[in-house]
Amino acid sequence: MDVNEALSLYRNEPESEQVKFLSRLGHQITIFARDTYEPDTDSLSNPAQLRCINEMMHRILGQQFKLLLGDCDRYPDDIFIKMIFEMAATCDFESYLSLGINDSFKLCMGQRAKQTQK
Repeated sequence: MDVNEALSLYRNEPESEQVKFLSRLGHQITIFARDTYEPDTDSLSNPAQLRCINEMMHRILGQQFKLLLGDCDRYPDDIFIKMIFEMAATCDFESYLSLGINDSFKLCMGQRAKQTQK
């Protein structure tokens, strides 16, 4: 999924669904970040990438929190989505981010479809 597809999907979701999406995306990113760990040790194979991922998570969680509060002083949808894609590009994390976004949208939209069928 590229930035334009992600932006199109994200901006068309109500804030309550954006919060769910960001929760799932954050979860997925923490799983993918484990690839920066050195197997069977406490060391990191790519500390710079993990630092970049941490900064991305900081922005995602900050946006999620502001959505939960109904705070209008948050990143506009287009700037937010473009920002996390740009951050991912700086640390060779674009493919992981795309997978995480794709999975998160599928899960969130699937849950909503199940709820509307009840």
